[in-house]
Amino acid sequence: MSVWGFNAYGQAAPPGLTDATAIAAGYLHSAALRSNGTVLVWGDNSYGQTNVPPGLSNVVAIAAGDFHTFAMRADGSVVGWGDNRFGQTDVPSAIVDALGVSAGYYHGLALIPFNRLHLRSILSGLLIEWRGTGILECAPTPSGPYHEIPTSLQSYTNSDFSEQARFFRLKRE
Repeated sequence: MSVWGFNAYGQAAPPGLTDATAIAAGYLHSAALRSNGTVLVWGDNSYGQTNVPPGLSNVVAIAAGDFHTFAMRADGSVVGWGDNRFGQTDVPSAIVDALGVSAGYYHGLALIPFNRLHLRSILSGLLIEWRGTGILECAPTPSGPYHEIPTSLQSYTNSDFSEQARFFRLKRE
């Protein structure tokens, strides 16, 4: 990694970092995502922006704001730390499937999908949930025929279907 420029707070002096896969620069701090999914942050720590939360792992993206830092985990959850005078590190709990994260001067952003199916196994079979809008369809084979599932709910189990449904898709309305 090459770093240059103003270094009054050590922000341009990474501590022996050789395995960075992504980097981010805040106002007076810098961050790196390491190949093992952990985060290293250095430089000014006036607001705790270099205090990586203990146990933070499985990170796939990072962002640095003015005096705050964000990490996005592989599961799409986002963690923020540092200056929170304007609520910039109060990541909404609804962000569980982010595709990307970014930071501004006193704010944060997470890119979340418009529609995404969530399939998970439960004791009685399969639970299907989705966020956003769209028409949920099911079929017994990948090639169909697909049939629309009533949209009165946004969560179903396999006992809600009159036919064997093994394949699902969302169509935009």
